[in-house]
Amino acid sequence: MAGSHKRKLVTSLGVTELKIIKLRKDDEVITSPILNRLGIRRKKYSNGVKMKLVDMASVASYGESSRMFKDISGIDVPKSTIHGFVQEVGQLIRFDQNIAENSVVEPDGTEAHSTGQKNSSIRVVIFYGQESHQKSLISVTVNRDWARMPQGTFTVSNAEKEIENNVDLSAHQLDLVHAVGDTLFMMWMDSAPKEERNQISGRMKAMLQTLVNSVRKHLADDNMGALSLRIDKMLDELEMTAAELERKGYQRAARFIRGHSHFMVTFARVAISEGRMIPYTSNAIERLMAEIMRRCKHIWARWSDKGLENILKIRLFRIVEPDNYMKFWQGYTHAMIKR
Repeated sequence: MAGSHKRKLVTSLGVTELKIIKLRKDDEVITSPILNRLGIRRKKYSNGVKMKLVDMASVASYGESSRMFKDISGIDVPKSTIHGFVQEVGQLIRFDQNIAENSVVEPDGTEAHSTGQKNSSIRVVIFYGQESHQKSLISVTVNRDWARMPQGTFTVSNAEKEIENNVDLSAHQLDLVHAVGDTLFMMWMDSAPKEERNQISGRMKAMLQTLVNSVRKHLADDNMGALSLRIDKMLDELEMTAAELERKGYQRAARFIRGHSHFMVTFARVAISEGRMIPYTSNAIERLMAEIMRRCKHIWARWSDKGLENILKIRLFRIVEPDNYMKFWQGYTHAMIKR
């Protein structure tokens, strides 16, 4: 024995004071093996406390998380310390990118205020199983180029150019809600009056909903010939709509419909070729974009690339894969990270 000293450790049970006994080894080295055994060498906070604070920070700001933890435990943890915990935990999270063929992926992007001169570009890709309603994260990145979508998958997304440049266009389904919204936006840019925009909105929604109903009906009665005719008819109707808009001088809207009409019917073609329904909207990823807004897009918030990416990985992992998130929590608490 080579003396002892006292150490304080913040745990889930409060502040614990430990008496650390030092041992002499080989007449030279003095060590405290209990610190290694407990995994707390050079640590003031237990992994369980760190994970609780990280979880709070995934929902509330760092300052609010600090105040909430103090109200609960009576322990004051600086928000800068919580920020450090988020960076430590966030970089440990990895997402499974082994997606089966013929699966559906949904990418989307948004922006948040940055510490730099330009806004940060957020890009998220999820796997979505329509029948099981299972979702999992494929990637969460900040200010990185879109990676090509996993091969052999169907992509459901909006008409963002950078997404379309990185997908298999033959397997791309344009979100039907965005299809209508983008058309109306193009009409607005071409100074179309509200009455005409409303007319086109009603017409497009009716024809798209008719196709959705036809897919459901003919999947049930196995009449793929009738469904094929419906697809052709809808493409003709979209072309007639584009021609009408062009005659009225709404060139942007006409070009948009002509350039994207075939991506509006991918889900119907998949019904014919594979006998199943894939999503025709990207609602699953849209909901995640709303979660990003709630946590990260406050007027006063400014983010570094690394800080934003790590908080988003934790926030979205918590929402999309709650079971795996809890497994990660337990593994981290016991210092056995396997994910």
